[in-house]
Amino acid sequence: MTDIPDNIFGGYETWPPEKITKEEIDLIRDIKVVFETTKGTLKIRLFPDRAPLHTANCVKLVQDGFYDGLIFHRVIPGFMSQGGDPDGTGEGGPGYDIPAEIGVEHEAGAMAGARLGDAVNPERRSSGSQFYFCHDDTGCKHLDGQYSVYGKIVDGLDINRSLAVTYDASGPIQGVESDVIKKATLEIE
Repeated sequence: MTDIPDNIFGGYETWPPEKITKEEIDLIRDIKVVFETTKGTLKIRLFPDRAPLHTANCVKLVQDGFYDGLIFHRVIPGFMSQGGDPDGTGEGGPGYDIPAEIGVEHEAGAMAGARLGDAVNPERRSSGSQFYFCHDDTGCKHLDGQYSVYGKIVDGLDINRSLAVTYDASGPIQGVESDVIKKATLEIE
């Protein structure tokens, strides 16, 4: 088993880079992202061969401690759980976005980059930090070909589905305490 370097992507002058190296892709292929939440543990396998910039960015944010303490601000039953916004409003991020890497279909546990709509974001660039997890195989199917899927929950799909519901058909539900990513870490296979 190889150790994960402390700062895999510390050598780049600007972030995000235009591309990452084959060696970095090879390393990410063996990494799982682990979110310790208030409901339990989610383990996510990343897809660096299909979405190298999204997966590199996710790993970098985890290593930077960016996700620690952030809430799942938008959870809609039968659809998805969204998090990764430092403001907790659905409008925050790290100050950059990620070029679209569309191609993987949505299924139960899929992790994809949240983004602004086509009217203001015709290139379909993803938020620099916001993501969502699909609840089942059908609820996110209408998003295929429009969002960058870059990982999948491989352990804890039930935890994803049990996160506090914060939205219903009329919008945000007042008074609901959102679940939290207590700590995000990386593990290597």
